Amino acid sequence: MSPPAAYSVCATKKGAVPLSIDKRRFGKLVTRVENVSGDVSALCTALKNALGAGGHVDGSCIEVQGDQREVLGPWLIAQGCVKGLRHEKPPAPAEEQDSEAAGKERRKPRWDAAMAAAHLASSKPEAACQREPRGPEYQRFVALMKSWPFWDHEYSSLPQRFTQRGRVAGGVELESCHSESAPAQSVKSVPAPQFSSS
Repeated sequence: MSPPAAYSVCATKKGAVPLSIDKRRFGKLVTRVENVSGDVSALCTALKNALGAGGHVDGSCIEVQGDQREVLGPWLIAQGCVKGLRHEKPPAPAEEQDSEAAGKERRKPRWDAAMAAAHLASSKPEAACQREPRGPEYQRFVALMKSWPFWDHEYSSLPQRFTQRGRVAGGVELESCHSESAPAQSVKSVPAPQFSSS
């Protein structure tokens, strides 16, 4: 049996090794070992010799130069000076894990692409499921809406807007404006305003 160490490190409340990183001037990193009791300077000397790095005592903490967390934690555990360390459970064999996973079924099935497509198909209103209007009137309506700057430019809503426009007008507007017997109305083009750069 080895003689008891003159120093000890108390684990955190969660049972981990109390290591932290501090950033100092010029971006230098310092690893802090906290909760040290007993002969703190002896532990500091042992750490400096084991790691080959500089360090000093700061109250009940030891500061070591650089990011030494990966090396420092296992070294303290191997020395047996950490008190209150949480003991991890050994990993279960793979066969038991697979059988547990297979035995548990989900209460709700996972959401996949097929379920999403079925949901979208069932949630569409009747008007959206109808075939998009085609023809010269619709093409003129689309051209008009694309040139008009005061709307949200949601092109997927154009078929629905076109059918609503036809319903509001009762179909009279569309038939009267575009019938062959109606005279073609000429639209005057207004030149764009020109601004002088003065």
